[in-house]
Amino acid sequence: MASGSRYALLAEDDFESDNPGPSNHPGPSQAHTRPASPAATLQAYPEIQWIYAGVEYDSLENAIRASADSLGINNQAYVDWTISVTRDITRREVVNVYNVLGGKIYEHRNDFLNECDTTHATFKELDVSMTGLHTKADTAGNLALKAVEENKQLKAELVTVKADLEVLNRNNTELVKR
Repeated sequence: MASGSRYALLAEDDFESDNPGPSNHPGPSQAHTRPASPAATLQAYPEIQWIYAGVEYDSLENAIRASADSLGINNQAYVDWTISVTRDITRREVVNVYNVLGGKIYEHRNDFLNECDTTHATFKELDVSMTGLHTKADTAGNLALKAVEENKQLKAELVTVKADLEVLNRNNTELVKR
């Protein structure tokens, strides 16, 4: 996980137990305190169902206790130890999944930001290119207008030259007749 990630790694002691029982884990330390998740407004995930022998239990601990009773395990220390170990394994797995998903979110975010940067750079290049094309089009338009003006002037001069030529032609014709 990169150091600039806004997703802090979890430690196993980030979880407080609903049942403080025989666990020896300390509560979350100040070092692990994070701001509220930006995903807090997302729809909550469905609650986990703990089912043993077709009966639904409200917690894993109650399901383990029911399974111990049905298996005839009467040693409460063994049941508490099983609950503690199961809780620790579950916490460790939750921490691992959280960290893996946090890493993937960070990677996807970086990929997305890199793609945004690339797209932005492409649009900047297109903008510069279009500005150049607009400048060339303006220049071509100005040259076309200038050519039209010159064409009008040449036509006017041609009319004048034609009139002068007709006058000269008439004068020549009169001179020849004389």
